[in-house]
Amino acid sequence: MKKSLSSRFKILRTTALLLRVVGWLSIFGSIALAVALWAAPTALEQLGLSGIYNSPWLSTLTVLIYGVVYAIISFALAEGIHAFLSIEENARKLREILDRK
Repeated sequence: MKKSLSSRFKILRTTALLLRVVGWLSIFGSIALAVALWAAPTALEQLGLSGIYNSPWLSTLTVLIYGVVYAIISFALAEGIHAFLSIEENARKLREILDRK
């Protein structure tokens, strides 16, 4: 009894979806935090943290860069999982075609 292709590897498909969600949350979260840091540069000091050289511009830029890099890594991992799943599906189809001959 064969399983359909969409029902196989549910955990991997879910993991790829979660990685995409984490990537988008990283982008939106870093933008929101960067805007908050730029609008209220003393907010870090009130939380007991120090900014980068006490510069709101550098803090904002650093948050944006880290957010984008983390999002790129999350998206790349999700695409890697999808690529491996596609390779597996194509290999399975090829085997079925060759078995018919």
